[in-house]
Amino acid sequence: MHLLLKGDELISRVLSLDIWKYRGTLLIVCALAPIGAFLYQWRRTDKVKEEKGRLEQECEKVKLQLDDVQKENATLQQACKTLTQEFEEVKQDKGKLEQEYCQLRQELGATDHVTQNGWTRMRKSTGN
Repeated sequence: MHLLLKGDELISRVLSLDIWKYRGTLLIVCALAPIGAFLYQWRRTDKVKEEKGRLEQECEKVKLQLDDVQKENATLQQACKTLTQEFEEVKQDKGKLEQEYCQLRQELGATDHVTQNGWTRMRKSTGN
């Protein structure tokens, strides 16, 4: 017998069986089935509510973590902007120093001389 039958088909099969001697038991089972379904649904609803509460708590934790990450991100972006500005200032200062160096070399008529330890010294050219 198939347990999953449509309403009319189930009723016709039940009527065709010789189970009427168990009609009291059948009546009790049919009466208690909705109560059992209600209790099952009630229990399930409680579990769903518990899970919902747990997920809401977890959501709040994630929101707090997101806020922290967003604050840290803003701090890092500001630091990045500051470093970029400082880098540009250093590049400008380097350019100015290179120009001053070249100007001094021309004024002094010096040539570069690399020493053994790698330092560059300016040496006045003697023309020889």
